[in-house]
Amino acid sequence: DLGMRNYIVDDFRPLLDRPDSGNLLENCFSMEVFKQGTSFNFWRTKKKEELDFVLDFGSGDKVGVECKLTLKNNDLNSPSVRAFKNLYPNIPVLHMYYKLSRDFEVNEKKTKKSEVASSDFSAFPLVLF
Repeated sequence: DLGMRNYIVDDFRPLLDRPDSGNLLENCFSMEVFKQGTSFNFWRTKKKEELDFVLDFGSGDKVGVECKLTLKNNDLNSPSVRAFKNLYPNIPVLHMYYKLSRDFEVNEKKTKKSEVASSDFSAFPLVLF
């Protein structure tokens, strides 16, 4: 429970003013996934490339998820996302975010050949009530 956690650490500042904001978003996302009964793990290599979550819906259906406080263009094709997509090309990677950076844009004409094509990723806002 994030309310209990905030009480214990005595920190009720707005999300964007907190040094642990990324951890709070990941925790919030994991609690919602858990409530839905979906299995999940994280993914990490020896080189410390990682995805925050790999959701397992059963029957081999999986989705990788990265949670970001502020989503930037280079997050969509980070070394971690590339490493995961190289090993698991059939598992999509979703990006959950709280806000977009000012310079964020999805523009296929500006996408370099080495970057993940727009059809290979999806980004969704993480809505907090």
